[in-house]
Amino acid sequence: MQKKLTTVKKSKKEKIIFHLGPHKTGTTSFQSALAKAEVQINNSGISILNVQSRFSNNYRKWRESYAREIHSFLLEKQDRKVTIERLSRKFSELKEISEMHDSALIVSDENLLGVPPGHFIARSEKRARDFYLATPVVIEAISKAFEGFAVEVILVKRDLKGFLCSSYRDFISKLQKSEDLYEFTDNLSVNFVTQYNDFYKKAASKFNIAVKIYDFSYFTNNTNEIVYELTNCKMTNQQDQIRNKSLSWKAIELAIERIPQIQSPEEAKRFREKLYNNARGGSPKLEAQAKGLIKRLMEKQSSNIWNRATKKLKQIVKYRSK
Repeated sequence: MQKKLTTVKKSKKEKIIFHLGPHKTGTTSFQSALAKAEVQINNSGISILNVQSRFSNNYRKWRESYAREIHSFLLEKQDRKVTIERLSRKFSELKEISEMHDSALIVSDENLLGVPPGHFIARSEKRARDFYLATPVVIEAISKAFEGFAVEVILVKRDLKGFLCSSYRDFISKLQKSEDLYEFTDNLSVNFVTQYNDFYKKAASKFNIAVKIYDFSYFTNNTNEIVYELTNCKMTNQQDQIRNKSLSWKAIELAIERIPQIQSPEEAKRFREKLYNNARGGSPKLEAQAKGLIKRLMEKQSSNIWNRATKKLKQIVKYRSK
């Protein structure tokens, strides 16, 4: 039976830490380190919530209902105000799910931000074109749910090329649609590069919550040290770095050719296993696209700005000539 959080006056605020990723920034490795040290961390008065923690079953059920709210917002079926209210109520449930009666709670889940850029939203045909459009809504809901707590948000910044290529690999691994890297990124907003930069530059000032941003390389190479920094618990031994499997460029090339012919989930599963286990090597075409990716995105954004400025100028000239 889950214990309910009782309100107790303390001289020091209870602390809530949300590690929100984003995707493809070493989240699996970090969550694994937390899970392996969970007993030690719990003994120090800190609760852990993620898909690998001892509360994982209840947490997964919670996240399913949470995802429905985020997806409704991204699909424009639910407005901002309603979404914030509903997410706030969902976040409040975390205290009971974690049986939180300790001084702190750490929640680590990149999926709380929504759908990775370029991917399909839920089972719809609509894709996430922006860089985590729901983030302000999520942060506001957290603030509302944990008013009176000391709340901190942790983000990790990866270089844009690395992030997009890794996200693209995951997109292809789902075997939903056959696209090369350029076709995949063509589905992103024209100002995606600016969105990405602003996400990190303005995070600390835009949100009324303490925000800490780690560099991707540092975060992935110093996982145990960061766990100690957050929990004051030293690992009893050096934990192995666990990372998600990734498709090779050759595997992606093969997948692009095969996806249109896949006719069943079983066939997709067998083919995916072959891609991960047997397909090794590179792809000159895809590697060339990866090399020129950021330049292409910048040119696309610059062209859009120029076109909009030209259109506006024509409207002004037309108006004045009347």
